[in-house]
Parts: sequence; structure tokens; C-alpha cells
Amino acid sequence: MPSFSALRPASIAAQLPIIWIYAYDRAAARFTGRLAGERIAQAFNKNFRGITLEDVHPPQTFALVHERMSRVVLEPAGYRNGGALFRKTGQTGIGERIMLPLADDGLHGGNAVDGPIELINEDERWFGLG
Repeated sequence: MPSFSALRPASIAAQLPIIWIYAYDRAAARFTGRLAGERIAQAFNKNFRGITLEDVHPPQTFALVHERMSRVVLEPAGYRNGGALFRKTGQTGIGERIMLPLADDGLHGGNAVDGPIELINEDERWFGLG
């Protein structure tokens, strides 16, 4: 698996506004924000850098998000979810969500919202990478 430092922003410039990256602390089983694109930060009204996943997601969505992200880094696995992704202030966000692990050692993944967001996982697909 590639590492965070192997990412080349210029090669994904068009996607950067909608990318977020978390660092995973295996000992604490905790995700901490490392990068959030402009559109992601605006949607959550937060800068993700340095804050934990618990601080980004309300309790009603945190457990599901943590479970999905943990599976991506611990198996490791790829994740894809398409269609309706979330609902916020009565509007449904349509698109695609992809999660992939990063690993600094090449093997192991990872060493307040303006109104409630309801996550929707309509078309989930998992892809084993082991």
C-alpha cells in the first residue's frame, strides 16, 4: 500500500477538494484528521487537521463511520459506496464514497456539523486487498 508521503497532490488536483485523510493510531483505535479538502471542510464546517473522528461525527453516526474506516485499515480492504450518501437539512447528497488504506510501512494501515447529517449506505461494496 502507498504511504501518505507517496501521494502527489498535483496528480490528484481536481479531486483534492473532496478528499479527506485520517491517520490511524492502532494502539488507541483512534482516527485523527490529517487532511480535508475545501468542500469537505465546508460541508462539516470544520478543519479536520488534528481533530479526532469523534470530534467530527455526532454520536449517532460515529460508530458506523468508525467501524467502516477501521475495517479499511485493519483488513486491509477497499470500500465503495455510491448513490445517496448523506442527508443534511432535508437535502440528500448523491455521489460516490471510496476509502482506501495508506501505510507508511507498506503493510499496515495508519500508525460540529451545521445541522445533523444522516449517513446513507445504499450500494456498499467491499474489496479484499490482502
